[in-house]
Amino acid sequence: MKRLFASMLISFALMLLCALPSLAGWGGEFVCKSCGYKSDTVRTGQGMQSESTVIYCPACKAFHSVRPSKTGGKGLNPLTGTIEAIYPCPKCKKSAFEIREETLSSLREMPGVQGAPKAKDCITCPMCGKKTLYFYPSLKWD
Repeated sequence: MKRLFASMLISFALMLLCALPSLAGWGGEFVCKSCGYKSDTVRTGQGMQSESTVIYCPACKAFHSVRPSKTGGKGLNPLTGTIEAIYPCPKCKKSAFEIREETLSSLREMPGVQGAPKAKDCITCPMCGKKTLYFYPSLKWD
C-alpha cells in the first residue's frame, strides 16, 4: 500500500512539473480600421515555455514580443497615453513601451461577436495617427 501511494505521489508531482511550462498565452496582430496598417504577430502571456509581453517602439514604429526582464524605468506611452514600463527594443535597442495585457484585452476585435472595441477604446495608430488601432487575436495556446 505504501508503494502504491508513493508511486501515485511521484506520478502526480511529475504531471505537475510537466504542466508548469505550458500556462496559457495568446497572440495576434494590431490592425488599424482607418489606414489598414497591420503589425507582425505578437505574443503575450505565459505559454510555450516562456513568458512574453508586448512592447511598442516609437523609433521603429513596430510592435514586438519580448521576455519581461529588468525595465529601464517608466515613461509615457505615445499610443495609449498611459505611464508604462520601458524595455529596450530588440531591433534598434532604443526605448520601447509595454502594452499591458489589460490594454490588449480591451482592444480585442472578435469577428462576429458583439462587444467589439469602440472608438474610445482604440489606441493611436503609429502610421496614420488616428485613434483606430485595435488588437485582432489570432493565436491561443494552453
